[in-house]
Amino acid sequence: MKKQIHANTLASYRTGALELLPKRQQKIVGILRKIRAPLTDREIMVHLHYADMNSVRPSITRLVELGVLVETGNRYDFTTGRTVRLCYLAPVDGQTVLDLQVERTNGRGR
Repeated sequence: MKKQIHANTLASYRTGALELLPKRQQKIVGILRKIRAPLTDREIMVHLHYADMNSVRPSITRLVELGVLVETGNRYDFTTGRTVRLCYLAPVDGQTVLDLQVERTNGRGR
């Protein structure tokens, strides 16, 4: 029999798992929580006061892989003249976020 987890419990657990992220990834999540809207990689870079896209792009990609962020669409970037991705926080019930804590503790041999 599969147990259902209350949404508040899940949200609380997710917050604890996110604290295990590297500082730069935590800053990215923090900006998206503050803005409450999907952002491009460049917009995240500007909000964090970085000058180089490579300062945020690998971290954003990793957060998408972990299921912390989701790509929600595309937007035209006037700086590059290209269509770029928009990212936002994954829904609270995204199971891959919960696996983060297990992955991090297993990687440290605990």
